[in-house]
Amino acid sequence: MIIIAVSEYTLPYPSLPGTLTSAERLAKWARQKGPGRNYNVLEITDADRIPVTVARIKDEISTLLKTEIIDRLVVYFAGHGLVRSAADQFWLLTNAAEDRSEGIALSAFINGLKHYGIGALNSNLPKGQLCIIADACRNTHFNAINFSGDPILTGGGIAKELEIDFLMATTLGHFAFQQNAIDGGKPYCLFSDTLCDALEGTVSEVIEKNYHPFSPIISNHLLARYLDDEVPKRANQFNEDMQPDTATGLRMNHNYYDILSQEEIPFEYAAKPNQHVKVGHGRRLPPDEAKLKFQPDRAQTSSFQTLLDRADYLLDRMSSTERFMSSVVCEGNEEIAFPPNINREEFLRDGRVWLYRPFLAFEGHLPLFVRQEAGWTLVPILPFTRTVLQEDAPGDILLKQNSFSKVGNWDTSLSSMVANSHLKPSRLADAIRIADEIRSLKEMRPNNANIAGYLYDMAGDRDNAIRTAHYMHKVDYVSLDLALIAAATLNWEEANNGTWQIRATLAAVESDQTKSKNRPAYANSSFERKENVILGSVLPIFRQGWQMMEWAHHNSNMPAILRELAPQTQGYSAVVLPDEAMQKLAEAFHYRIGSILN
Repeated sequence: MIIIAVSEYTLPYPSLPGTLTSAERLAKWARQKGPGRNYNVLEITDADRIPVTVARIKDEISTLLKTEIIDRLVVYFAGHGLVRSAADQFWLLTNAAEDRSEGIALSAFINGLKHYGIGALNSNLPKGQLCIIADACRNTHFNAINFSGDPILTGGGIAKELEIDFLMATTLGHFAFQQNAIDGGKPYCLFSDTLCDALEGTVSEVIEKNYHPFSPIISNHLLARYLDDEVPKRANQFNEDMQPDTATGLRMNHNYYDILSQEEIPFEYAAKPNQHVKVGHGRRLPPDEAKLKFQPDRAQTSSFQTLLDRADYLLDRMSSTERFMSSVVCEGNEEIAFPPNINREEFLRDGRVWLYRPFLAFEGHLPLFVRQEAGWTLVPILPFTRTVLQEDAPGDILLKQNSFSKVGNWDTSLSSMVANSHLKPSRLADAIRIADEIRSLKEMRPNNANIAGYLYDMAGDRDNAIRTAHYMHKVDYVSLDLALIAAATLNWEEANNGTWQIRATLAAVESDQTKSKNRPAYANSSFERKENVILGSVLPIFRQGWQMMEWAHHNSNMPAILRELAPQTQGYSAVVLPDEAMQKLAEAFHYRIGSILN
C-alpha cells in the first residue's frame, strides 16, 4: 500500500490537516496482519514537514516497485485535486501552486504501474490488482487547463494488464470534505473516515457472509455500494452535498479487502456521533486563481453555450455540411504549419474565416497545426467530421459529425472550456457503460473510438480497447490514439517523399464468459491477432496520447523527436505545442510554416 498525504501547500492552496489523520488511520489498519491482509505500507506524507514533491514520490515509489513482489497494490491519496476530463485528472503536491508539473497525472501514473509486474508471479490471478483510493477534490477549476502533472513512473518491463478498483471521494467537478476539529479532537476527511470504519470490520453492510469461497469477507462491491450510500448521509449532517464515485474491477474469487472470522462479524452498525466537528466547517475550496504563480493563457469564456452557438454559425457561414467529407473551419488564425503534399486549392476564405476540405485518403496522414495565442494547436482531421477552431477559444477544439441535418451533438472531448459549462460530468462508475454506448457510433464518428479507448484504458478494460481497434480496422481507420492504448507493437516507417506510415499489430482477444451480461455483445467478441494494420494518423490528437508516446514501451523505433517533444505539450485536452517545439516538429516531419495566402 502506498499512502500519499499532503497537508501543507504553497499558498493560495489552503492547508488540509485532516489528510494526515486519515492517512495514519488507514496505514494502521493496513499494517495489522490477518488472513486476508498482508500489506507492506509505504507512507509519503508531510507529517515531518518534508514537502511531498514529484522527485520524492518518484524515488520512493520506484524503490518499492523494484524491490517488492506485489499481487495487489493499493494507492491512497489525500490532498487537493484537479480535473480536466474524466481521463485527465491530477493529484496536487506541495508546490502545485508554483509549478504546474508538481502533481500526479493519474491516468499516466496508472499506465506506468502496468509495467512493474504486479500479479505476474501469482498463478491464481489472471491479472494483477490495483486499487486507487482518492480523498481529493475533483475540481474542474480553470487552472486545470494549464496544469500538466507528472506520470511518476516511466520505466519498467513489459506491460501486464491490471484489474482496477476505483474508490473516489467525489464525482467529477465536485469537492471532497474535511471535517475540522474542535475541543481537542483531530481533523479528518469524511470519505476516508467512512472507508476506514468499513475496513475495520465494524460495518455489517460491507461483509459478504455466505456467498463467497472465502466468506466472511469485506468485498469490493459491497464496500463500494456502502460508500455510495453512507458518504452522502454523513455529508448531509454538515449541510454538504457529496457523492462518491466508485467502480469495482477486482473479480472473484480475490475481490476481498479482508477475510474475517465468524466472531468478527458485527450484528449491526451504529453510526459514530461526530462529536468533534462544527457543522458546515471544512469544505475544501479552490485557490484564488489570481494568486497562483502561473496563469491560464486567457480568461475563460463566460458561457460555454456561446462557443457552441458560434461554432454552428461558422459552419453555416462556410457551408460545411458535406456528408462524406472532412472539413476544418477556423476563425481569425491564418498562420499554419502545412504537412507535406498539401493542396492549397483545398482552402477557401471568407473574411477572417477559412475552410479546409482535404482531398485525401485517411491512411497515415499528418494533421494541420494552427498558430493561436496559446501556441500551435493540432487540428484533427477525421473521417466524416467537421472541426471548428475559434479566435476566442485558443487551444480549444469542437468536433461535429458531418450531416445534411443541423441536428446533432457537439463532441467536446477536445475542449477545455467545457469545464466552465453546466454540463453534468460523467461518473467514473459509468465509464465502461459510456464507452460501450459511444462505440456503437464509431464508424461515422471515429473520435468516439478514441474516447472509448481512453475510458476503457482508465477503467482497466484493455480487452475492449483492443476490440474497438479491431472493429475500426474493419472500416479502415485506426487512429494512433487508439493504437497507443490497444496495439501490441507499432512500427514507424518514413517514405521517400517525406511522409510517414505506422503499422500496428493488434493482439488477439478472447470472449470472456464471466463478464456482465448487461453489456452489449460487441463488448465481448473475440478477434484473432492482426498484423500490419496501417494507421489512419501519424500523430495523436489527444494530449494523453502524447504522454503515452513519452513513455510507451512498444514504440522502440518511434522518431526520437516525438519522445522529446511530448512533455512540452501545453496543458489542454487538445494538443498545443510552444513555438520552439513546433519548429522542431516541422523539421522532422517536413512541415511548411506560412499563411493560407502564400
